[in-house]
Amino acid sequence: MSYTVRFLQSDEFDALADKDPRYKNIKDSLGFADKKKGIAYVRHTPNLLFSELTAIHELEHLVNKDDLHTDEFGI
Repeated sequence: MSYTVRFLQSDEFDALADKDPRYKNIKDSLGFADKKKGIAYVRHTPNLLFSELTAIHELEHLVNKDDLHTDEFGI
């Protein structure tokens, strides 16, 4: 399986919740992984290292079969 990481500006990131009801709980998140779509979304921050570490963390969620902190939609 292939995976995608998308870095989004804060307003674009927040707008995801309006586009997909499964994303309703992401407003306070710095990133999240959608295992069904194979996409990790990361909120852009001015600190490049912080954004990169968030992306790595979300990729780990995509790759790992067991995930301890997902919501009822697997997000």
